[in-house]
Amino acid sequence: MINPSLYSKMPFDPARDLAPVTVLAREHNLMAVKAQLPVRNLSEFLAHARSHPGKLSFGSPGNGTVAHLGGELLNRTAGLKMQHVPYKGSGPAVADLMAGHIDLMIDNMPALLAQVQAGKLRPIAVASDKRAAALPDVPTFDEAGVKGYLVTAWKGLMAPAGTPKPVIDKLHQACARILATPEMRKRVIELGAEPVGNSPEAFAAQIRSETAWWAAQVEATGTRLD
Repeated sequence: MINPSLYSKMPFDPARDLAPVTVLAREHNLMAVKAQLPVRNLSEFLAHARSHPGKLSFGSPGNGTVAHLGGELLNRTAGLKMQHVPYKGSGPAVADLMAGHIDLMIDNMPALLAQVQAGKLRPIAVASDKRAAALPDVPTFDEAGVKGYLVTAWKGLMAPAGTPKPVIDKLHQACARILATPEMRKRVIELGAEPVGNSPEAFAAQIRSETAWWAAQVEATGTRLD
């Protein structure tokens, strides 16, 4: 949903070459800071960041990722001047965050949850429209005072364009059935996500809506990768 706005040329067209099946899970994006940072909540963080313009750094799994654009969007929304540090994946970024080499990340919760639960990182806010079941005491950005800041991610299943509709429907039904089982729901929620299993039509509408939304965010932040 993001890359068509980040790159002037792509080797494929997601809208033309892929057929939506279903969203498997919706992931909460969590803002977590290093344990050494002297802040306990979002208000304290914003005050600290504004008093140290250009001094704080946020990590991401790489340029153009949701975590990257989420940080740039927070810069714009809250009037901050944080510096982006791209990594090759969430693992190295989280390791540097725990070591104190960067100050924060706004990444999908499965990448950060274990370290937060171990007390090695401090959770600040969830970039969703509701709190995450895995961290019920952590407020949303909206609850914490930054209105309209919403950056979510998801994992979905796609098939090649032209896949017959009966096949798409069969795949969707199988996924929805599995995602509805108590065991799968429990495991997905434990990882900091929510099982979905929506219809191919709903998934297609979501893709259209989010592609347009991300295009606006990319333009507003001035982020381009070519």
